[in-house]
Amino acid sequence: MEHEVCTASGDDIEASASAGSSYCSAEEDDEIVEIDEAVTEHIDTVLGVRCCENDCIASHPEAVTNFLRGYMKMTKDCQRTSIVTALAMCLAFSEDNQRHHSTGVRQRYAYFVPLVGQVCRTAFKTAYNVSNGTINRYGIKTVHGNAANKHAQFVDEEALKAFFTRLASTHADCVPVLFRYQKTVDGELRRYHTTKEYQLLPSYFTWGMMHGWYIKWAKDARVRIKEPSLSSFLTVLERICPEIRIRSVRDNVCDACVIYRNTMGAEPTVDDTEVIVAHVEDAKAMRAQYKSDCEAATSEKIVTTIDYAQNIALPHSAQTPSMWYFISLISVHVFGIHSHPDKLQWNLIYSERKAKKGSTEVISMLDVYARMRNIYSAGVVGSKHWHVYATNCGGQVKNNFVVQFLTFLVHSKGLKGAKLSFLVKGHTKNHCDRHFGYIKRHYTKRDMWILDDVERAIQESSPDNRCFNSEQSDHIFREYKETREKLYKKLDNIQSCQIFEVRNGEPGVVYCRTRPDSEPVSPPPNKEKIHDIHKKVLQYVPPDLRSDPLYIVPDAADRAEVAATKRFRRQKAVQKKKRSAANADAPRKKRAAESDNQ
Repeated sequence: MEHEVCTASGDDIEASASAGSSYCSAEEDDEIVEIDEAVTEHIDTVLGVRCCENDCIASHPEAVTNFLRGYMKMTKDCQRTSIVTALAMCLAFSEDNQRHHSTGVRQRYAYFVPLVGQVCRTAFKTAYNVSNGTINRYGIKTVHGNAANKHAQFVDEEALKAFFTRLASTHADCVPVLFRYQKTVDGELRRYHTTKEYQLLPSYFTWGMMHGWYIKWAKDARVRIKEPSLSSFLTVLERICPEIRIRSVRDNVCDACVIYRNTMGAEPTVDDTEVIVAHVEDAKAMRAQYKSDCEAATSEKIVTTIDYAQNIALPHSAQTPSMWYFISLISVHVFGIHSHPDKLQWNLIYSERKAKKGSTEVISMLDVYARMRNIYSAGVVGSKHWHVYATNCGGQVKNNFVVQFLTFLVHSKGLKGAKLSFLVKGHTKNHCDRHFGYIKRHYTKRDMWILDDVERAIQESSPDNRCFNSEQSDHIFREYKETREKLYKKLDNIQSCQIFEVRNGEPGVVYCRTRPDSEPVSPPPNKEKIHDIHKKVLQYVPPDLRSDPLYIVPDAADRAEVAATKRFRRQKAVQKKKRSAANADAPRKKRAAESDNQ
């Protein structure tokens, strides 16, 4: 740097000194900067750092001080903007801003600090009070250029919801979940419950997979949409479809347990934990009983597990076209019956055109299997006990018709005893599911066009799998409901019990239990009948017989409940009568109105 040297006389020096002193005093009055102790301490720390051999900081103390005074006044956002701007300028000033490295392309910077000039990397970090990680993070170029996501505001939520709903209706399982809540009515705490339906997609589905399907579907269907990012896709779906979720990837997971756990929050109450504990204890008890019964199975005490597999869609191709996901193909039902004495599984298959998946089909296939394996024979007194385990599905197995079918087999001497047990909802993984997994793993990579291909795939999936094609048989599926309804009464509250047992020598009697270690449930007495007998009939009974247990004295709570029930019934009857009268009077009023108009 060049310095200009000049001389002056003594008078000039004095004049300039007086003028300079007055100028400096005015400048100090205008530019007094209030610096707190933290800023002063930081400036002293920065000036005391020895960064490199050139002393980038120590050689420019005044410039560094002025820069830090302004920089420390900024807010955090302004400081971040200043760093990003400085890095961009440093990258632009670099002569060779990119150099190749074994890991790819790296950016090279020529570091500059405002008011100071070019400095080393250590001086740059010290001046801006940042670390190497911060510099590297700010130096990475963002794909969207630090701009807002412009596609997020153009996501077609209606098209996305329609796509996701159709996908869930095809692949998801509907799971009812019971939620309990309590209210205080007239100073009394009352507990209620409500059921909410959740749709759970298979566990092998991922959000990235469905995001790709959505974009491909839009292109194939020629729907003009803005392609959302994966994060926007997930965020929008969680908001517009909160009841559609992906199953957990764990082997034996209960949907109710997952939803209960998610709704408890960080600080669950005692009531919330009691519900889950009771649910898990029931599931463990039934699982232990199921395991012990399977191990103790013999040729005389037969134990079988029944279940429906996931429907197989025909035609099936290893390279499934994208549009097939939204077309209703032909469903093939697979009903599995696992025999525990010989560890074999029989799979009965039929299409949706042949029959449905109801109680009639379950009874028909149980009858075919029992005759085929000589569990019982028509007209022959049986000596075997048959224990059937099933999933907790009310429309297929857990209903009065299946219980009445087993009751009839014992009543007609075809079996010596029968028992129907159900695993707790959500914890129904059984032996059939293992063989269903073998089947699915085998046919996923195969092309199947007819039922014979399905039968061949099931036979080849495992040495323990057997298949019976019932599509061509005309006398397999029969109607049992009408006959059984005439012979036996229906069981009340059948969904609340898990074990149903029919014993030899007690025709028509079914023992119902909620758990393996619980006592058989007796039907509760009719409170309304007890109330009417005590109020209207007891006065005619001899006094010495009124204390008999037959004449139960209702308590105050039962009397109030019966009175409320009767009151509600009367109000409902009055409303029905009024509606009937109004409907009967409507034609007359219409004719009167038409005559008035004429």
